Amino acid sequence: MFGSKSNFILLIITTLICISLTHCKSFTPSLLSSSSSSFSSSSSSKNKYLYSISSVNPNIESGQIVLVIDPLTNEVIKNKTVYIPYRIIDLLDVDESSNSLLFFCLINDAKNLLLSLNLDTFEFKEIGGTYGGWDYTYARQPYIFVNDNVFLPAKLSFYNATGLTVLHWDFTDKNSKGGSFKVIEIPIDDFDVESGIPSMGGYDYVNDLLYVTYQSLNDLSENNSTSIVCFNPFSSDTNSTHKIHTGITDLIPGYIHLLFTDQNEGGSLYALSKSFNTQSSIEVCKINFQTNNCDQILSKEMGAYYNSFDYRPYFIGGPQNSDLILLEFTEKNAKPFINFQSVNLLTWNESSPTLLSNYWTSTFGPTYLTFTFFAYI
Repeated sequence: MFGSKSNFILLIITTLICISLTHCKSFTPSLLSSSSSSFSSSSSSKNKYLYSISSVNPNIESGQIVLVIDPLTNEVIKNKTVYIPYRIIDLLDVDESSNSLLFFCLINDAKNLLLSLNLDTFEFKEIGGTYGGWDYTYARQPYIFVNDNVFLPAKLSFYNATGLTVLHWDFTDKNSKGGSFKVIEIPIDDFDVESGIPSMGGYDYVNDLLYVTYQSLNDLSENNSTSIVCFNPFSSDTNSTHKIHTGITDLIPGYIHLLFTDQNEGGSLYALSKSFNTQSSIEVCKINFQTNNCDQILSKEMGAYYNSFDYRPYFIGGPQNSDLILLEFTEKNAKPFINFQSVNLLTWNESSPTLLSNYWTSTFGPTYLTFTFFAYI
């Protein structure tokens, strides 16, 4: 679940999936019916595809594979090898207006780039770049992309922070193809500096709020609670405008795998966790800041094989009060770039979960294609 930038970038294979006809950051898909184990077509005639880019092997000079997949038929629509001479850290977004993928890249462990890859010509171009990428550790989670800004809750190795820190890369100045980097530090009185549990982040695109989990000294003694700070990362004074919610119960430290908001509910905050009591189950709870509790809304048994796999979840959202989460399963302790992978889909409607096993399974067998992030376009 945890990783350092220097190690993680060698394992990079990133995939982002989002619903077409809506911007992927809005999380308002129009495709899924959670009442059955199959998909139904939306009112749009435009196809919904899964897009991915993955390293051919740890040597970036060998190129990257771009796949466009029809997840309904498992058909590979496009299979193209490209040569991007940078380490791809994350796939941030899909620009439908230019039919391009946006990547967060790294050059020589020092400079970060925002890169665009056109899916018609497969040519890439640099949108912006900035120096300042220090060595840091973070929870295994997507980088947060908001209007050409990239955010990541992280702990810096060479930064003497006494509070919670969020890394911020700004690529809004497209004319100069430049950018800027800074560290947002939120002072917290009872912040547990010694905690070995990295923070998780989730963004509310409705209210422009960044939610970040952390461990307080009280959480450490309680052992079954987590604290959350929320703030507008674009505010000129985050120190005076942030809000702190301490001791949220039933949100167990170290078990949280995903923090996400439901835009259909005005930005309600949820957490997906591995079950504390049943190691083969996952749970989704809705965070109630009034009662300071995370109210469980569903628990789903994943099967006996679940303990043999690591997974990364990605929240997409859903129509008509249904929501969906994609789960990428990778065999535990597998060697880098030899991981067989499959994708499961968890949906729910009125607290009734449906699990679609092997929603998309690699037809390549043991493969370099270890997907990590998902969305539809």
